[in-house]
Amino acid sequence: MDRSVLQPDPPPLEPGLPQPNRVRNPSHRHRPSGMINTQEPSGKPGTGHASVIVATGHVPGASSMRLRFAGGARKSMAISGLHRDATLIVEARQDHTSERPCVRVEASVLGTVIVDSAEAVRLELEAGFRGNLVLRAGGLEVSMEGECVGVLHVEDGSAEVAEPSILGGLFETVYVSGRLGLADAGRDAEIDRLVVEGKAELFVGSSRGVIKSIVPSGDRAELWISPTTGTGRDASSNPAAKLGVASIARLELRSKHECAIGVSVSATDVSVVGQIAFQLGIGATARGVEFRSFGQGGPTLSVGRRAVVADVRGEVTLGKCSGATIDGMPGKGFRIAAVAAASGSGGSHPGPLAESLLSNFTVPRGVDGRSILNAMDDAHRLEPVTSDLPGWELRWDFTRPQSAADQRDLRLDAELLRKLQELSREKGASGSARTKVGWCAQRLRHRVTSGRVERFWLGLYRCLGYGERPGPAFATWLVLSLVLAFALASPGGWDISNLSGGLRLWFDRAIGPVGSLLGTGLGGEASAGLYLMRALTAVPLVVGALSLRNYVRSPV
Repeated sequence: MDRSVLQPDPPPLEPGLPQPNRVRNPSHRHRPSGMINTQEPSGKPGTGHASVIVATGHVPGASSMRLRFAGGARKSMAISGLHRDATLIVEARQDHTSERPCVRVEASVLGTVIVDSAEAVRLELEAGFRGNLVLRAGGLEVSMEGECVGVLHVEDGSAEVAEPSILGGLFETVYVSGRLGLADAGRDAEIDRLVVEGKAELFVGSSRGVIKSIVPSGDRAELWISPTTGTGRDASSNPAAKLGVASIARLELRSKHECAIGVSVSATDVSVVGQIAFQLGIGATARGVEFRSFGQGGPTLSVGRRAVVADVRGEVTLGKCSGATIDGMPGKGFRIAAVAAASGSGGSHPGPLAESLLSNFTVPRGVDGRSILNAMDDAHRLEPVTSDLPGWELRWDFTRPQSAADQRDLRLDAELLRKLQELSREKGASGSARTKVGWCAQRLRHRVTSGRVERFWLGLYRCLGYGERPGPAFATWLVLSLVLAFALASPGGWDISNLSGGLRLWFDRAIGPVGSLLGTGLGGEASAGLYLMRALTAVPLVVGALSLRNYVRSPV
C-alpha cells in the first residue's frame, strides 16, 4: 500500500439524496491520493482469502483512495471505516478469468464508493450501509444483506474500456445521466425506479431484468434506447432487444435501431421516436402517447386485449391490437401509417385488429390507405376523423379532370372513400361521421364518372344530398314548393300587399306532398297535374327524412 501521497481532494460532495449521508449527484471526478494494489508481496497470485482494509486514518476526510485489482491478484477484499467525506474508487483490470473481483463494504463505510473498472465487479454491502454508491464504468453486481440497495448513481465515465452496466442486484432508485447497460447478464437486476436526469442512453439486450418505473428527474427527460449484446461501446446490435417496464411517464423515448419497449401497467405523456416497437400488456393503460418517425423507420404500436390507449397523436404502424381500445387526440387524431400483418392471421385466424375499437384516426390516401382499411374488416367499432376527407373540398364542376394523373388520384380517393363508407356503416360510426364519409364518397364517384347521362342524374341527386345529407334535400323541397306556389299565383303573381296570403299558399304547397302521400289533399285544387307536382315536391322531402333518420339513428 502506497501511503506516501495523501493530499486532500476537492471539497466534499454536495448532499441532497433522500437517504441519510447521500449526495444528490456525485459527479465530481476524484483524484486518488493513494493506491491499494491487491498483489501479494511475493508477487504471486493471491490465495483467495479475504483481505481487510481498514480505511479509517488512511483515507482522511475529503480525500480519495483507489483500490485496484491487478491481473492475478486477490479476488476478494473487505472495506470498513471510510469517512463520510472520503471516496474509495474500485478498479479491476481485465484478466480473462471467470471469477469476478468481490469487495465487501461494511456498514462503517460512510463515504462514497465509486466503481470505475474495465472488468465487472461484485459489491457485497453489509446491512445498514448508508454510504454513496456510484457506477462510472464497467459492470456492477450488488447484493445487500436482507435489503434493497437504496440509491445508485450512474455516471458516464471518461474511460473507453467499458460502459457502465448493471449486471445484478435489487435497487430502490437508480439515477442515470449518461450511458447505462442492461444486457443479457442483467437478468437478475431489479430496479424499482429509474430516474433519467436530462438525457441518457440505455443499452438493452434480451434482458429479463425488471424495471418497475422510469421517470424524469424534472418535468421531462430524453432517453435513448440502443440494442446491444454486450456492455461495451463496440457491442454488436441485437434486433431482438427488449426493455420491460411496469410504468413510464413524461419521457421522450428515442432509438436509431430496432428495439422494443414493453409496458405492463401504464404509460403517461410519452413520446416514442424512431424504430421502437411500443408494446402495452393485457389490461394496461396509456394516455398522451405521441409517435414520430426518426431516421429510416417509424414506431410500431402493439396493444394487448382490454388495454386502453387514449389521446394518441402522430403517425404509427399498428401491430397486433386485438381486443384493444385506441383513441386518438380529439381533433386531428393520429395517423395509421400501416398495419403489420400478424403471424398466423388470414383465413380462419383473426386479423391484427380483430374486435378492436379505433377512433379519431386517419389513413394515407391512395392504395396504402385502402390496404389499411381492408385490415379493419374484423374490427368491432370504427370512428374516423372527418375533418380532412378527400372529396369534401370539391365544388360544383361540370368538367372532368384534365390530366390522367388527376383522374388516377381521384379514382384512388374514390375507392378509398367507398371502403371507408362501408366500414363506417358496418362498424358503428357516429351519424355525423357516416353522413360526411358518405357525402365525400358520392362526390368522388360523381367526379370520376365518365358517362354524361350518369353524371347528369348524379348532378340531380346531389340536389338531394346524395341521400346522405338532409340539408340539401330539405332546401330543394322548400325551393320546389316556392316555385309551385308562385306558378299557381300566375299570371298576376303575388300581391305584395297580401304577403300573408302568398306565404300561406307557399305553406300549402310545401305540406301538400304529405297529403298526397296520405291520400288526402286540397279538394278544390285536386287534378292530375296538381298531384304530379305534389309528388315531385314529395321526393326531396322523403329523401331528406330518410337522410335525417340515417343521421340520428343509433350505431349498429
